[in-house]
Amino acid sequence: MSGIIADTGITLKRLLESTLAGLVSPANIVISSPADMEVTANRQLCIFLYQISENPALRNNPDWRPLTPTHYPPFPVELLYLFVPYAQEREDEHRILGRVIQTFHDSAVLRGSLLQGTTLAGSDEELRLVYHTISIDEATKIWTAFPGKPFR
Repeated sequence: MSGIIADTGITLKRLLESTLAGLVSPANIVISSPADMEVTANRQLCIFLYQISENPALRNNPDWRPLTPTHYPPFPVELLYLFVPYAQEREDEHRILGRVIQTFHDSAVLRGSLLQGTTLAGSDEELRLVYHTISIDEATKIWTAFPGKPFR
């Protein structure tokens, strides 16, 4: 499981490195906490995994029965990420977010050669990218975990 979680972050990062080319340097797309980010002269994108939860609907899928008494069924999880752009100009931050949203819309299911990392690459797994809307109240609660950082 830990390999898949790490590989999901790597997969998202590599996908965004290719689609944000010319807008954000690949070196400035980082898997990090917003608490560790600072606004610099360079445009940046922070990929932050803020919640992991079980997907109960997929967990109860009748097609996933153990093959043997010692074989456990898959453990489907939902990984919720914040994508936080950093730039000197707000317009650039909006451009970055727009490109991220467009990328995930255009690539809603990642499989095959798009999967990266030691566990996912070459596997028959797939990642489904779903836009998850949170309320301003939820966003504020998440952001309070980063004292001294302006809400973005």
